[in-house]
Amino acid sequence: MILLSSLLRLGCLNKWENQYRMIIFSGENDSVYKLQLIFEELSKGTIQNVCMNKLDFIIQVHCLELTAIVSQNDSGLKRIDKKNNEYQWILTRETWKHYAELLSVFREGEPGHQYLDCNSDEVVKIMVSSGEYSDDWIGWS
Repeated sequence: MILLSSLLRLGCLNKWENQYRMIIFSGENDSVYKLQLIFEELSKGTIQNVCMNKLDFIIQVHCLELTAIVSQNDSGLKRIDKKNNEYQWILTRETWKHYAELLSVFREGEPGHQYLDCNSDEVVKIMVSSGEYSDDWIGWS
């Protein structure tokens, strides 16, 4: 049996602070480290795209599909299908490397979060949180 807290939760909140849509990755240090490794693989070009919500260490909390893609340009976060809440997150290898480096601070074990600039067409932000939101946090319901 896998404990929910051992997984990285991926969710989308439509009215974060009543201002914008927030895509959240939230978990403990080990699961955030696995996300960091995915970003590193994207930065090396060993993988060109990955559907984040289909990774075995991520549990989709809200209806959301997020595909990370390596490109020659930082196009940012693009909403592909509003009905199905489907996004493509299109960044260069250099930006994926930068994001992997930002997540490395969580290896020290302290709780916290990082906002990842996503150059969205809409008012959408992406946050990676480590050790801040419990399994029963109201935002997950």
